Amino acid sequence: MNKIGWWRRSRKTAGIHMAYTPPVEQQTYLKEAGQEVDLKSDAGLAEVRDRIRSYSMHDDTLSIVVNMTAMFTAKNPVVECSNPENQETLQALFEGMGFQEDLQRMAREFLVAGECTTYSTWDEDEQCFTREEFLDPDTLKVDPSLTGDGWQITVPVPDSVQAALGADPDDAQEYLKAHPQWDTDASEVELPSDQVVRVVNEESPWTLRGYPFFTPALSALAQKETLDAALFEELNMLATPMLVARLGYPAGTMGPNTAGWEPTQAQLDSWMQVLQQLIASKTRVAAFPYGIELKNAFNDAHVIELSKYYDRCESSILRVVGAGKGLIDGSSGAPFASSAVNRDVYTSFIESLRVKIIRAYQKRLDMAVEKLGLVASDVQDGDRLAPLLDENGDPIPETAVLTFDNEVMKDSNDKLKTALQLMKEGDVEVAKQKLMDYSGLKLDYAQQLREVLKEKKLETELSKEDGIDTASDGEKPASDDTKQSDPDTDTDTDINAATEGKETVSEDTDDTDNETPSDDDSEEVKSPNDHRNYE
Repeated sequence: MNKIGWWRRSRKTAGIHMAYTPPVEQQTYLKEAGQEVDLKSDAGLAEVRDRIRSYSMHDDTLSIVVNMTAMFTAKNPVVECSNPENQETLQALFEGMGFQEDLQRMAREFLVAGECTTYSTWDEDEQCFTREEFLDPDTLKVDPSLTGDGWQITVPVPDSVQAALGADPDDAQEYLKAHPQWDTDASEVELPSDQVVRVVNEESPWTLRGYPFFTPALSALAQKETLDAALFEELNMLATPMLVARLGYPAGTMGPNTAGWEPTQAQLDSWMQVLQQLIASKTRVAAFPYGIELKNAFNDAHVIELSKYYDRCESSILRVVGAGKGLIDGSSGAPFASSAVNRDVYTSFIESLRVKIIRAYQKRLDMAVEKLGLVASDVQDGDRLAPLLDENGDPIPETAVLTFDNEVMKDSNDKLKTALQLMKEGDVEVAKQKLMDYSGLKLDYAQQLREVLKEKKLETELSKEDGIDTASDGEKPASDDTKQSDPDTDTDTDINAATEGKETVSEDTDDTDNETPSDDDSEEVKSPNDHRNYE
């Protein structure tokens, strides 16, 4: 760097003098926040993590952002498999160990510290995992794996563990059975890589430690803390005002040619004592003689407007996760299009977090499949599930995948409204099963038709048993074979068409098929996608 700032000619001599401009210190967000930390060192990372963790607990904006993002990220985890029985087994296994809560804690720690490392072992007796143990990132020793597919994690052995290992041999054996990773006499132990789940926000592809997400927001967090302190002091000053008492009056106040009154020091001290007693007793009414005046020193003071500074700080914090102000106050504060775009950006950030967690957590699923001996299967001979075999005739292990609720940050009615609008204005046919899916009701349209048919059949049988005339206004009830259907009121024709895979006839058609399905045919329901009457 060239330190020569400028040249100047001396007034006294003809010589040339060089003047050096001192180097300007680089301003970073850490210096603005009052900290200069080396993020490439473990000590510097630990300091930044500690500060962000502290802010995430007492700063209202960061706390909401971290907790809401972690909650959305780990919403409704599901283990998917090709075999429904295997899926049910694995889902029950991981739900039993509370993996939704663990995944939410993992996402939160990932956001705050930039990395999260958990450890769990397989209990052969119970055939399940032990509880996920979250490791302190400040005490971990991380080295690259010799195979290049992960990390070597070394942790110090806690004093409590060392004391347990040195206690009664029987108790030590029981402890080691529950905690096999501590079976060592050394002060630290390397954890098996297949039992460690580690999620890292890498600063660069070759770094081993995680980079805290909210490091760029440290400046805004420090400024917001200063704003809170300033506002607190100002409000505290207004809540406990300073009273100024004026004693005495000038000459002529009481009338022409009258002398003034200047209180003595003894009178001032006496009135000061009276005022202190009034304030201490919180007396609301007090009478004073003429010549004594009380005034609030900050009577005309106003609270300074700090909202624009708070908005700037909150915006800096929210931008880290791509969220808008609506995340913390429930309002959009912007046109609909802007809000929709912001929602998509925030959803994309959540999906990126999910990808990292899913990849890291895959080793838990693989180990569960291996320990439980679950094999993949395929549908053969109707509904029978047969195991899939490789080229050597050996069963292929089940493939389990962790997924989350993809609709968590979307308006569940968007698709339904769009489909109904297309059907209404564009004469677009949409299967009713799709409409149910878009509504989020999780109903099977064919099953609902079966239930409706069963209910109608039951109503008819009960009416015959009780001798009830189901015809209205004294009309003769139609028999089962010749029942007439009103297209405006009766739904039998619609149900028959849906179950038989036929199109219903519109109201303007004269040749309406009024036949009712027989008892044998009523139980058979074909694809609801063939039902095209969208009244």
